[in-house]
Amino acid sequence: MSRLLLSWWSLGFVLLGACHAESPVREPLHSAVRLPLAAPFPLVHDTVAGAASPLAATWLAQTAHRLLYIGRPQDTLLLQHTLTAYAPRPGLPARAPFIGAYALADEQQERARQWKFAEQARLDLTLDTGQVIKAEEEWNRDLRTDTLSRWFTAYPVLVRSLEPDTILIGAGDYVPLEVEAQDQLGQWRPIEKPFLHFCGTGMPSMMLPPRQVVLTSMLIPHGSFSTQLRVRLGENYSPPFRGRIHPRQFESKYDQRGDYQAAYVREHPGLRNETP
Repeated sequence: MSRLLLSWWSLGFVLLGACHAESPVREPLHSAVRLPLAAPFPLVHDTVAGAASPLAATWLAQTAHRLLYIGRPQDTLLLQHTLTAYAPRPGLPARAPFIGAYALADEQQERARQWKFAEQARLDLTLDTGQVIKAEEEWNRDLRTDTLSRWFTAYPVLVRSLEPDTILIGAGDYVPLEVEAQDQLGQWRPIEKPFLHFCGTGMPSMMLPPRQVVLTSMLIPHGSFSTQLRVRLGENYSPPFRGRIHPRQFESKYDQRGDYQAAYVREHPGLRNETP
């Protein structure tokens, strides 16, 4: 009997050791780089008076995510919808607040060759669906089908740099964010891509030093399809959140030849003879 008990005790120690044996550590697949102790999302105060319209997008869109704040993290941020990296012309009054300290100057061009673009950098992306602000969309006329307003309801989006050196966070007045949603099969697909200028000549780059932040916005989509959404910049993603979109927002209004889709032309008869 004593031998039997000893055998069971021996087996127990073996199993206990196996349970606590270290298993090989597997590197996780790529995911958003998160700050271990990220500060709470700041309280945002909007400076635009008046009402904003709900977004009426029904196709894959190109949108411009305007710069609303750049600088050191703060508990409370006052939004500035007219910030720009364009320097005022000599002898003329500035038409918008110039972010001179963050606009890439000519004498910094050589050093900037060592800096990463935002799409290559490690970033922390967060947004607060509990705060609703206003965002201007002046480029995409499709978004203004049902309203003459350029102002839409939006969520504030905070971008934190995790790089040890300065990065180039955007150009002109904009941050190149994408908005993605899960389709009916659960695949992440874009519903908004960054607006592309036909010519970027003369567009100043915006610098973001280490441990500083940028605040921009994401237009709040509306539609019949309930799904998960997230914002993306390069290979960095925000935590997903629930929202509603139009089920056709995954589709481009252009066909493979670059012509307008027939359904898009039916919705916009005046575009029949236009070349995209």
